Amino acid sequence: MVKNRALKKSNSSTNPDRVRTSTSMRDKSTINRLKMYKKGGKVTRNRQGQVIKPAQFQTSVKSGEVARVQPNSKWFGNTRVITQSALQKFQNEMGKVIRDPYKVVMRQTG
Repeated sequence: MVKNRALKKSNSSTNPDRVRTSTSMRDKSTINRLKMYKKGGKVTRNRQGQVIKPAQFQTSVKSGEVARVQPNSKWFGNTRVITQSALQKFQNEMGKVIRDPYKVVMRQTG
């Protein structure tokens, strides 16, 4: 048995940690992205069509556990808040306009 000998890393095209010898070889991020596509991206179903094993991105929350979205200001920066009474007033007026066949609702442009 030989001591103090490091293992040789493979030069496989699917190894993201390989040494790039030319610019035409795929870079690390491309290899990792292609591996992600190859991994179990499909749902496994039984004959009745029920999901046995969900896809990688379809994990569910356990019963009793609270699922939360991490608050981030860039997601909610371009929003407006109105009062409940203003919302109800808008819904009532919109309901009247929709029932009237002689009125047309258009989106504001600009």
